[in-house]
Amino acid sequence: LLKLSDDGTLSVIDDQGSVVWSTSGAEASRVAAAGQREEAADQELEHRERMATCGQALSCEPCTKAAGCAWCLAARRCVVDKAWICQGDEDHVSPGGPGNDRIGKASCPRREEIEENHRKRRERADAAREDLLEAPDGSDAPGTSEAPVPPRPRASSR
Repeated sequence: LLKLSDDGTLSVIDDQGSVVWSTSGAEASRVAAAGQREEAADQELEHRERMATCGQALSCEPCTKAAGCAWCLAARRCVVDKAWICQGDEDHVSPGGPGNDRIGKASCPRREEIEENHRKRRERADAAREDLLEAPDGSDAPGTSEAPVPPRPRASSR
């Protein structure tokens, strides 16, 4: 027996009066799936907007003062304060002080640390540049006086 209800639901009823099949379940599934897709799209849009807002901070201190933002030390950028965005909790600077339920365990680097790291990077770059300038003609590294290795003979094809 087929039954069409006032709300437009079509049902198949067996001899005992039980519903064997109905469009209401299929329609509810389609509506639920559409709602889940819409919710996921809304969450993605919200995440992108928050990332754009956080991305405006160019250093650790202003970043961690912005609502919902955190600083990734290795990437040197401001991101949404979510656990999976930085390279781990030791790389992640969350807002708030000790005792708060923070995602990140790191803290903003002090000015002295930043300047010391800049100095060390400049020294490494200068040393590498000097090594290249001191390298003998045709070599890639300083002090290499070995003769170039001749190419290996190709195997003959039969």
